[in-house]
Amino acid sequence: MEAEATTQPRIPASLELFPNEIILHILYFLPPEDNLLCFQLLSKRLNDLANKPFLWRHHCSNAFKYWNPDHEFQRKLEGPVSDVDWKRLFILRKQRNARIAHLFDGILATKLGRLRKFEQICHLGYDAKEFLLDQCHVDDSVEDVLARRYHANSILDSIHREVAIKEWKSFPRDIEINNGHDTVQTAGGRRLNTTVERCLAAFDMFILHDQPGDVDEASSPPPLPPPLCPTISQMLDNLAARFRRLHPDFDDLSTRDKALTLNLWLRSQKLLGMDSPGRNYRRLRNCFIGQALRYSPHQSLPLVSSAIYCSVADRLGFDARPCLFPSHVHTLVFPPSGVSLDGVPLQPVEDSDEPPPLPEGMHLDPYGTDEEVPKSYLLALLANFGWQANADVFLSSAQPRNLIMRLAHNIRAAFTPDLSGPNQPEPYVPASDTSRPTSGSSVINRDAALLAFIWARLMLLPPNGLEWVDSLHRIFDRLTTSWIGDTWLIEKYICPLYDMAGPHGQVWDNPRNLVQTKRDQDMVKLRVRRRSETTANIRYKVGQVFRHRRLNFLGVITGWADDGPPVAPEDIMAPIVDTSESGTVYYTCMRMDSLNQVKVLQHTILPVYDRAQIPDELFELAGLYFKRFDKKTCRFVSNIREEYPDD
Repeated sequence: MEAEATTQPRIPASLELFPNEIILHILYFLPPEDNLLCFQLLSKRLNDLANKPFLWRHHCSNAFKYWNPDHEFQRKLEGPVSDVDWKRLFILRKQRNARIAHLFDGILATKLGRLRKFEQICHLGYDAKEFLLDQCHVDDSVEDVLARRYHANSILDSIHREVAIKEWKSFPRDIEINNGHDTVQTAGGRRLNTTVERCLAAFDMFILHDQPGDVDEASSPPPLPPPLCPTISQMLDNLAARFRRLHPDFDDLSTRDKALTLNLWLRSQKLLGMDSPGRNYRRLRNCFIGQALRYSPHQSLPLVSSAIYCSVADRLGFDARPCLFPSHVHTLVFPPSGVSLDGVPLQPVEDSDEPPPLPEGMHLDPYGTDEEVPKSYLLALLANFGWQANADVFLSSAQPRNLIMRLAHNIRAAFTPDLSGPNQPEPYVPASDTSRPTSGSSVINRDAALLAFIWARLMLLPPNGLEWVDSLHRIFDRLTTSWIGDTWLIEKYICPLYDMAGPHGQVWDNPRNLVQTKRDQDMVKLRVRRRSETTANIRYKVGQVFRHRRLNFLGVITGWADDGPPVAPEDIMAPIVDTSESGTVYYTCMRMDSLNQVKVLQHTILPVYDRAQIPDELFELAGLYFKRFDKKTCRFVSNIREEYPDD
């Protein structure tokens, strides 16, 4: 008789059977949202494991790349894990992301209240950056792709501008630098060279857009190996490290040999100067240290070349500073105190208790030559200029504030005709031109660069001078025409300076009045224009691409009216095109080469039905008014239906 088989009762599968170490390991791979919604609710034991601080610190570090500085996220990561409620911090960021998404959807849906939503997102700073970058790179198949990309870039640009403004605002106003070895530190504990480097790099923030290369990424620590898109400071660190690997005996050289060796190496790597300066000197891209370091060809103005040289020299341990020689910035190198440029100790003056004299410096031109520039040559140039009396000023190291303002004026000069030479201001350049900044349209970059010049003057000049007041009026003009979303920056940074300077005698000078006017206009209900309510023969619809019959510019229709030129409260129109022409139907349009709207008459419009005739750059501007481009009709699809419901 066969023995009956015995069976063991099956034990139900349960997570409770797993040891804590295995469950914790699983939790690192479980989406944190699932943990919050389900896993932590399963049992008391699992709840305890699901709320370990190390786990939520991991989620905070991996789920969010960018953090606003007010979180002090890096300090929290470096401190004891128990000092921070990491789960609460994670939930806070998720809630902010949800709020940002809701506000952004409102921006896309209607113009009414758009400015207020724009400001609310900007106030969240870098906490919004990751969401905005996702919208900047949204797929072409998305129904409102152009609108998403445009508005995300606009908000991100405004947040980036604040980073630059903060750098300039924090720059010490009363610092003066003398010749000799410099170990000056600013109030924040940074070396002065580092502070100047960041202030110059701040100009890049105005044209950064959706690209990497921040002054300071303000992000969670990058994984190893080093990040593929380093910050400007990291790029300079990498250059110094490369140079040291190639020159292991560098520290044994005299200061003169150090200076010349570094200059020769940087120039051999084509990191300084530029090709064909007669044609390229005034190109906008050459004004930005980040553009010069990151992208090939590495072309830069003399000031930027000098700044790159001095920044690398500082990392290598010797003292090099820009020298604001007229029309062409040079570099001044000093040896350590008590030693000559050639490493010879300096002897004190005989029969005197005075210390040894300050060592003589040497001049370089990293932009133009590998060799040392003799002082006699520079003095001869000054004599030709008729400035012998001020020779010491022009041959000394530059005051940091003057250096930053010199770069600001170089940026402005990119758009100002140079009547004394062959260099021409920055024109409209196509996207394929390597002389343009590597992201953003020429139109946007041109306006943003001028805005950088204005903001630098506002932050670095005394708020009671004529130049400051002139910059105040310029920022008013920009706020009215181009950068309407910067009201929050004006309120946060300019209004306090205005209060310090006292009233200027004109009520409209007060920036608070303009900010409030813009916010009031933001809540004005839009006028609806229906084709059924007019007897005029309005031939063309919003979104139609056209070429002007006589002036030949390319544009897109953004509105129409049969009762004279349409003027919406938020629109400041350029002068009417073709004022000598007759007609009753007007169209507002955006031009490919301008951020301002213009008005045209109906019979001047020549419709374009060939996609090949429409430059890609026009699509970067179109998102302010349109959702996407319809290839079948060769028209942009309107996102202003609340004003023109029939279009």
